[in-house]
Amino acid sequence: MFFSVRRSRFRKSGWRSRLIHTVGGAKNEEHHGQIHRKGMLFAAGLITGEALMGIFIAIPIVVTGKGDVLALPANLHFGGWLGLALLAWIAWLLYRFATKPDAQVAAQ
Repeated sequence: MFFSVRRSRFRKSGWRSRLIHTVGGAKNEEHHGQIHRKGMLFAAGLITGEALMGIFIAIPIVVTGKGDVLALPANLHFGGWLGLALLAWIAWLLYRFATKPDAQVAAQ
C-alpha cells in the first residue's frame, strides 16, 4: 500500500498531533510549529556532531594505521547499559530543548 508524503504529515485530528499537543505542552498550532522547529534544530545538530566525530575519530586511525588505536581497555567495558542510559539522556534533552519556552512565548 502506498502512502504519499502529504498523507503522512501531521493533521489536526491525527494521533501524533494530539500526542504533541498533550505531552509536548503545545498551546496552539503556532506553538506546535515552534516546538517542531526547535526539535528539528536540535536533532540536526546531533546528526552534524555525529558526522564530525566520525571524521575526528578516523584521523588517528588513518595516521597510525591501526584499527584499535582508540580501543578501551578491558576493565572499562560497561556493556549496553551505558549506551542505553546515554540514549535516554539524549532523548530527555531533545524533549526539554524542544518544549523549553522562548523569551517571546513566556512574555505573552
